[in-house]
Order: sequence, then C-alpha cells, then structure tokens
Amino acid sequence: MGRVVALSWAFLACTRAASAPPRDTGAGALSASGEGGCAPSALGLSTARAVPFFHAPPGCSGASGGGAAWRPLRSEDELRGAFGCADAGASGVDFARETVWLSSRSLSPAGAGFAVYDDGRRLHVVSKMRRPRPDDPRPMPMPFSLAITLPAGETREFVESTCTL
Repeated sequence: MGRVVALSWAFLACTRAASAPPRDTGAGALSASGEGGCAPSALGLSTARAVPFFHAPPGCSGASGGGAAWRPLRSEDELRGAFGCADAGASGVDFARETVWLSSRSLSPAGAGFAVYDDGRRLHVVSKMRRPRPDDPRPMPMPFSLAITLPAGETREFVESTCTL
C-alpha cells in the first residue's frame, strides 16, 4: 500500500554530524537500534504500526508549498501538481483505494529524521532530533516534504511530537 521514500537531498546532506551514528548524550541509554528516546516503546507507541513514506514518481521535481499542515492528494492531477511532475506517466497510486497525504516542512540542523506511526485513530508524526553541537551549521531553512498513503476515505488526527536520540 505505502511506498518508502528517501527525504530530499537537503535532508540527506544536512550535516556530517546528523549522519553520524547516534551516541548517548546523557538522555538515557540508546537501544540496540540506536533509537534511544525515539523508540516506539519510549513514545508509548509500542502497538502502533510504522507508516512507510510515499515516494514521488519518476519525473517529478519534489513536493513544494502547502505548509506543515497535512493535505490530501486525491487524484493523479493533484499529485502531479503538488510534486511538480513534468511527464504524464502514471504515479502508480490507485486513487480509488488510497489517498496520498503531503506535508511540506523545514528541517533543523539538529534534525535526524522522522517517523510516522498509526495507532488506528491518530497518525503520530515524530521529529527525531539530536542534541546541538558547537560545530553545527547556522540554522537555515532546509525544505523537504513528507508524504504517506492511507486507504481512501480514511482519516486520522495528525499528532506532532519531538524526541531526542
């Protein structure tokens, strides 16, 4: 149903520190997966399922605009407009069965990623942060977008939270 997406190149190239392996920063021991305080169990989400990110179709420049509020894309035309798709090829989304939800955001230099968990009533959007370091770059906007799919007609309350690795 969903598709996995890599965030924009700006996120991936954010900082060498952000891509460094997580380390214990005094906020508690890291789990074996390196999630520390961001593990689903630490967030009270041990029964929620992880939601994969939607991957923009080939030939699309990436999502833009719209702000942090989640907005539904319910047709091929809406998806192609939101993702700046040049060609008219199909996205692979069956809009009779699924809706793509999109949120445009700005990444902090201390940002280390995102996760989305579905508990059946709410979608928990978790911003993973690392502790700031003295050699961090100056804060500047690093725009990127998150996109997921849900079954058509289903809605969830979106809940935002932040955790520290």
